[in-house]
Amino acid sequence: MSEPAKEMLVHADLERPARVQVSEARLSRAGIVLLNAAARQVSAELGCTAPDLSSGMPKATSGRYA
Repeated sequence: MSEPAKEMLVHADLERPARVQVSEARLSRAGIVLLNAAARQVSAELGCTAPDLSSGMPKATSGRYA
């Protein structure tokens, strides 16, 4: 899928059991890591040659969890 270049947006809702206690910061980071992994898998299955996806842990940009 290198030509023509197309953008794709994947919307996902993550859920967890309410009995699991975890901080909002940790939950946010874990969710982003999960969604990045799913995006990498989808791009690989579509044959994208340069998906421009993050390869590591996300960095806070809003300051909320920095």
